[in-house]
Amino acid sequence: MKKQLKHILPVILTFITVMLSAVCVNAKTLTNTSQVLTLYPKSSKIYNENRRMYAPANETILNTNLYYGNKATSIKAKKSSYVSAVYHNNYAPALTQDKLYPSAYLKAKKAGTTTITYKIGKQKYSQKVTVKKYANPFKTLKINNLNLASKFKSKSNYTLSYNKYRGKTLKLQYSAKKGWSLNVHYLEDAAVKGTSYRKNWIKANGTFTVTKKNSAIIVYAYNSKTSQDEQCIIFFK
Repeated sequence: MKKQLKHILPVILTFITVMLSAVCVNAKTLTNTSQVLTLYPKSSKIYNENRRMYAPANETILNTNLYYGNKATSIKAKKSSYVSAVYHNNYAPALTQDKLYPSAYLKAKKAGTTTITYKIGKQKYSQKVTVKKYANPFKTLKINNLNLASKFKSKSNYTLSYNKYRGKTLKLQYSAKKGWSLNVHYLEDAAVKGTSYRKNWIKANGTFTVTKKNSAIIVYAYNSKTSQDEQCIIFFK
C-alpha cells in the first residue's frame, strides 16, 4: 500500500498544481487594447454594417466582442458619466446569412478618459476608453458646385433632396484637414447583405450616380495622431 501511495502521490500533486494554475489564470484580469470613441452631436447617425442600418452614432461596438456572440457581461466604467454599455444583435458583416449574434456596445456620453472592466465567460478584462468630441475632418467638400464642408462644422449628417438629384451623375470633390484621411463610398441600401456595398468607392474628384431614395454618401475619416474614427454622411431623402 505504501509503495502504491509513493507512486500515486506525485501524480495527484501534479494534477492539483495544474488545476490551481488554471484557476489562477482564469482569475487574472487581462488588459485589452484601448479604444477611442467619438462623441457625436445629438441625434447623429452612422452606417452600422453589423446591424445593416443607420444606427445611433454614439454607440460603438466593444472591440473584443465583434461578431459571433462572445457576449461581454458585467461591463462597468470607472467614470460612468463618460461611457455606458448597451446591447444589440449583430449580423456577421462579411456574410449574407441572417443569423444574429448578441454584442456589447459602448455608448459615448462625455469627452474624457476612463477604464472599463467586463467579463467574457469567466475571463475578466480591463480596457482604457477615451472619448473625443466630433471634429470636422473636411478641408474641402463639394458636390458639383455645392460647397458642403462648412455644413459639417458642428454636425456629422447632412441631407439633400433625392428628387432634385435623382438619376444624376455628380462630381464629388473632397480633401481632408491635416492629420485626417478620408475614404468615401456611395451606399444604395443600408440593409445590404455581405460586403457588396464596398464596391462603390469614390475617389477625390470622382463621380457617382444617385440611384435610390434614402441612399447616402458615407465618409470614413481617421485621425492618425489621435486614433479617432468618424463617419460623416450625406443622405439623399
